[in-house]
Amino acid sequence: MTSVTYKSIYNNILPGGRIYQKAGSRLENAIYKNLPEILKQNISRNHKIKKSNGDILVEYDLLYQYKNHIISFEIKGINSNVINNENYQDKLFSQAKRQIKYLDLIAPDKKKLCIFCLITDNNTVINPKLIIELNKVNIMIGIGNTPANCVKQIYSILTKNKLLN
Repeated sequence: MTSVTYKSIYNNILPGGRIYQKAGSRLENAIYKNLPEILKQNISRNHKIKKSNGDILVEYDLLYQYKNHIISFEIKGINSNVINNENYQDKLFSQAKRQIKYLDLIAPDKKKLCIFCLITDNNTVINPKLIIELNKVNIMIGIGNTPANCVKQIYSILTKNKLLN
């Protein structure tokens, strides 16, 4: 395999290099490690809601509780191949709606929010239509080309909405 072929294949995988590739868990860990301690104190990780037969209905990468709010974080590695795929965008939008729906089951007495953390490569531009559609249903979006940059946006969103101590 030549370096040119390797490079073209490498550009089509998720951002962050090989260390963030394994089943999304490394991206989740990278986001979690970059969160300030004030957030980590009130976050649970990999929370799953299951049917009575044990099947998973919905999984939350991170759940953050603050006063009368519960906020789910969905962490996605995004590159230009997937962000320009309308089928993928539809699935992302459906997942966002499903996450909000099941937050009602977890905490019916709390206000629910969802933040999508999109980690991009340096060449990816997020489709404005996707952002508009997610914002219509109160899904907030943090975008960064590294987990640390994405966390900065998340922190800014939470601060702006007065969801931090």
